[in-house]
Amino acid sequence: MMNKKWLVLGVILFCLIMGNTTERANAEEGSLETYTRQFSPVALSGYETANYQYFELEDYWNVEEAALYLEYNFSSLLNVEKSSITLSINGTPFHSFRPSEEHSKGISISIPSHLLVSGINTVMIEGKRTSSTDEGLYNVCDVTENDNNWMTINDSSSVTVSYASAPMKQSINQFFERFIGLDTVKSVDHAVVVNKNSSSAELESAIYGVAGLAKAKSDGSLPVPLLPEGDEKIAEKQVVIYVGMYNELPERIKTALGQVDVQQRALLKLIELEQQHILVVTSQNEEMLVKAGKYVANQELMEQTATNEKWIDADTDVLTPAVNVSRIITLTETGDRLMGPAHQEKSYFVSLPANQSIAEASKIRIDMRYAQNLNFNRSLVTVLINNKPIGSKRLSEVMANQDVLELSIPKNLDVNGNFTVTVAFDLEIEEMYCVSHDHVPWAYIDSSSMLQLNTVDRHDLLFNYYPSNFMHGGGFNSIAIVVPEQLTATDYTVLSNVFHLLGRYAQTNHGDVKVYSDNVDVSMLKNKQLIVLGSFSNNALIRQVNDKLYFRYAANGESFISNEKKSIEYEYGKKIGTLQLLPSPYSDGFGMLVISGAEPRYYELASKLVVSEDKLWQLYGDSIITDLDGQVSAYRFKEQHAQAAPILNLTERKDVLTFVLSAMVTMSVAIVALLLLTRKYWRKRRKSNETISKQLYI
Repeated sequence: MMNKKWLVLGVILFCLIMGNTTERANAEEGSLETYTRQFSPVALSGYETANYQYFELEDYWNVEEAALYLEYNFSSLLNVEKSSITLSINGTPFHSFRPSEEHSKGISISIPSHLLVSGINTVMIEGKRTSSTDEGLYNVCDVTENDNNWMTINDSSSVTVSYASAPMKQSINQFFERFIGLDTVKSVDHAVVVNKNSSSAELESAIYGVAGLAKAKSDGSLPVPLLPEGDEKIAEKQVVIYVGMYNELPERIKTALGQVDVQQRALLKLIELEQQHILVVTSQNEEMLVKAGKYVANQELMEQTATNEKWIDADTDVLTPAVNVSRIITLTETGDRLMGPAHQEKSYFVSLPANQSIAEASKIRIDMRYAQNLNFNRSLVTVLINNKPIGSKRLSEVMANQDVLELSIPKNLDVNGNFTVTVAFDLEIEEMYCVSHDHVPWAYIDSSSMLQLNTVDRHDLLFNYYPSNFMHGGGFNSIAIVVPEQLTATDYTVLSNVFHLLGRYAQTNHGDVKVYSDNVDVSMLKNKQLIVLGSFSNNALIRQVNDKLYFRYAANGESFISNEKKSIEYEYGKKIGTLQLLPSPYSDGFGMLVISGAEPRYYELASKLVVSEDKLWQLYGDSIITDLDGQVSAYRFKEQHAQAAPILNLTERKDVLTFVLSAMVTMSVAIVALLLLTRKYWRKRRKSNETISKQLYI
């Protein structure tokens, strides 16, 4: 009996040991991957200064190690023996050093992994400096060179993380997390795939998915690839969303799905084929397939779907909450404290639909408190919108415990869509180097600070405001896409490029997107914002509107020709791509974006200019030309008209309403008084005439 017990214990112990060994072996088999986040360049100035850099870690990363790499330049006037740099991660200091010539060529510092968190991590680079001219400051309290830049952190600096990806569970939310993950996006290890010769419904469903996925991912520079079935790139992808009508699905996918009834419903189901994770989106009903695409575009629903399949029917609510643009926006919920001398600032992001602009009579109010040990002759607060100052105020000792700054937002500021409000304090103090840390100046922005916002729809057909005319209420503004009848892989790429940016601007999955081939009945294009892509030869609609284009094709359609703005050599005109924003020829008040070139590779080149926010700075006017050398030229053909001031809703403006009512009452009283005076005058004149007549009669 005793031997049997020992035998059982031995077997159990052996299993435990082998289990642990297997786990360790599996961990060792999974090779570590690396992710690097480059820093933006930083200039450090002032006696005490701090800068913040950010990087993100995915939930499914098991981080083994992380390192901060710094390259910097510093002033030759810097006293390196009395100057220092302190590095902190998520508020905890982990390394300090003195600047040196040796380190400036590059220094790598390990970041303690226990200080890292999933999601956003904050690196603070804090500097304290003394220059060679400040040697006497330790004995004599004097402030010099406070605003000079004394160190620059180069953009070659970065954070590098080594990690192993956790195994992916067979659930839609885990698949979605991987699809939009930083590593997946960086390596372009994902794709949305549609059936070859895809129908309008399949393209519409895929476009909603591409736009929603673009919004969900952190990296806004790279679009989600949209590929047709059969494209050789598909085999390289690890995570794939396959969108297609059920009857057109490849047999290998039908087999993996099993017997499913999708006549009146749509199905999202996760399958695995040849080590690829594939989310199949399918139906035999076109309306349900498009609805399923909107489900994919709803980030909250995708993150909440913990099963490997999801059925979509007529009762399934797939829409995101509607955007409600509030007139009163609170800048900070809890209040914000700013510490330290010299320049300190806090920025607030304000979300606004892309087609909305700040209108006249918008205001901002900053409720604040600040320290009383300031040099009030030199201390002030400034408010900036998108880094453009709109007003300042000198700080006052009398108002230190309860100060207010109210400013009107200039109507010519030209703010369109999302914007940033920055509150900047210059907290100057006397004899700064003699003040202990306990007496460091401070400022506090109260939670009652707010923005009173009036907005107006903006539909200017100019790239300065793109993509405002394609957005409405945070969603798509009745978009009709006209594509060549025979789509190439390039056409799918162009669609992906265009809707990646539109998706980044979209705040909801509302609105309509319809896809038509180039032989569409133009009556279907009425009351639509049009996106037309293709060449003169492969898109009949471009041939129809050629005489309305700013840059037109030659009669044979082989090349763009010269116009009043630009001379175009014939061979050069064959090798350029154009973006043109012009009024729709089918409906007043609607626009048409034409993305065109003599060959697909050239209009793909043009579409790359509207793929991400960081490309838009190159675009203005209503026509863009780009070539293979990367030259981008912008032109304006539409006449510039003075814009009338927007008409605000008077019922929402009590001050304006009161003024208007008072003016109306005053005008009414004046008119009545004028009528009474006129009546009195005519009566007196009539009486006088009667008296004269009697005298003459006598």
